[in-house]
Amino acid sequence: MAITIEDIENNGEFRFTKKLLMKKFPFIKDLNVDQENMGKYSTLIPTIITIDLSKFMETFDIHRLEKYAMKGTDKYYASDLEWLVTREGTLNARAMDDKIKQIVNDTHDSPAIPDNYRLGKELFISRIYVDKDSIPQDIMD
Repeated sequence: MAITIEDIENNGEFRFTKKLLMKKFPFIKDLNVDQENMGKYSTLIPTIITIDLSKFMETFDIHRLEKYAMKGTDKYYASDLEWLVTREGTLNARAMDDKIKQIVNDTHDSPAIPDNYRLGKELFISRIYVDKDSIPQDIMD
């Protein structure tokens, strides 16, 4: 029997990972299964992190081309945090991206997660979605 998106999002490992990421990184608003890429991987579950751009901008400057791209689309996705930031912020964004991935991996491998809460497949962050409502007005003008 195939696992459904609802099964994944109601799973203990998934919910714990989501809660941990949102607590550790205040700019993360949500974690969802990446439905568009779900069937592409046999051992991985692709996920999308939704970020609050206003909160993210408290730490990082957004690259001008990405600001322009956000204005021109209804749904803005980035492949990782480095994609969003200016060149000066790239190393710090990469380090934060690595921390996020490490939390996802550590949670999957944690002996604290009971076997009946485990997904059987590893979660990974396939894309980052910028919540349109969180984009500051000065970027949208």
